[in-house]
Amino acid sequence: MSQDARFKLLCLPHNQGAYAARNHGLKHTTGAYITVHDADDWSHPDKLARQVAAFEENPAWVANTSDMVRCTTDMRFGRWRLPNTPAGGWIYRNTSSLMFKRKVFETLGFWDRVRCTGDTEYLHRIIAGFGKEAVGEVLKGVPLSFCRHQDGSLSQIGPLHLITHEKGVRRDYLRAAKAWHALAKISQDLFMSEYPSIRPFVNPELNKVA
Repeated sequence: MSQDARFKLLCLPHNQGAYAARNHGLKHTTGAYITVHDADDWSHPDKLARQVAAFEENPAWVANTSDMVRCTTDMRFGRWRLPNTPAGGWIYRNTSSLMFKRKVFETLGFWDRVRCTGDTEYLHRIIAGFGKEAVGEVLKGVPLSFCRHQDGSLSQIGPLHLITHEKGVRRDYLRAAKAWHALAKISQDLFMSEYPSIRPFVNPELNKVA
């Protein structure tokens, strides 16, 4: 990577969470398309190419996502047992696979600097700002990523477990976010700076970055 001018290594002085790291990278981006890849995910080598090709085939899209399955490091697969999860809970939308055009960043700004569920909030913010038809799904039902369960992961233990989408921190956070989204009259009303002086909606205490 050090010999390829297309890559640039960016570091933060200390661990500030996933969304602070993403925002740090986001403000240094120069390309037409923007996406991320979490350290605990494995993705098909054609995933990014498929998502870029989908933009070329659907010029009205401003963002797209692909699907995923969950597994352990030793490749034992499991279901996400929550209501309304398609394919029996095995395959579902990978919000962290979100790829979007530069104009999304220019219009809506940065990810919310929280401990969890910032990906989902940003996806819903894009839908609120640009319309549901402007966000596509690539190869629906075909998992292009494996999301690994790791010991100590926020999504697997404690008060930020995935089950809190049903009742708890994640649900409360998204409800507050969607209430903010609903107030927007134009897309620019949903702009969030990297460090907003006043939060546009309430973030539960347990979801705050130290």
